[in-house]
Amino acid sequence: MSENLLHNIRLAIFDIDGTLTEIKPEIRAVKPRLVTPNHLGEQQPIAGVVEGLADLQARGIQMALATNRGGVAFGYNTLEEAQAIAREAAELCGIPDVKIYICPYHAKARGPETNHQFAKEDDCRKPNPGMLNQALADFGLAPHEAVFVGDKESDQLAAENANIRFLWADEFFQMI
Repeated sequence: MSENLLHNIRLAIFDIDGTLTEIKPEIRAVKPRLVTPNHLGEQQPIAGVVEGLADLQARGIQMALATNRGGVAFGYNTLEEAQAIAREAAELCGIPDVKIYICPYHAKARGPETNHQFAKEDDCRKPNPGMLNQALADFGLAPHEAVFVGDKESDQLAAENANIRFLWADEFFQMI
């Protein structure tokens, strides 16, 4: 990995879905519109991710995960299930002890299964910077000491809103 890419970086924060993991092909065949796993066993690491994260660990760079889980607000799963799915992703990617930030809120959640406790706007929901700011506070770091790696515009905007450098996942993992 390019030394310049990681210069002065002490914390790498990653989105999960589409950044570290993807829906398993056999699940995608049955549920072609599924983009975020709603149950354990629906995801697998994206090629090159496990090796890339191992390289970061070897360099002593701390890691965290930050993921929107609006399915909780829509009633697709519970907060506990969403946490288990995020933890499964971390384990599949070889970083089982990583700190995970989950935002279960979604302001557009409607329908008979809606969990009204989470059917609202919240600062943690990307593109808002809440999860990234909390990670910086928890690790005791300044924004210039962190990078956020993601795959969506909302990830990029969250990084900008937190004044953290942003890198696209496909570019980040190709530089290894």
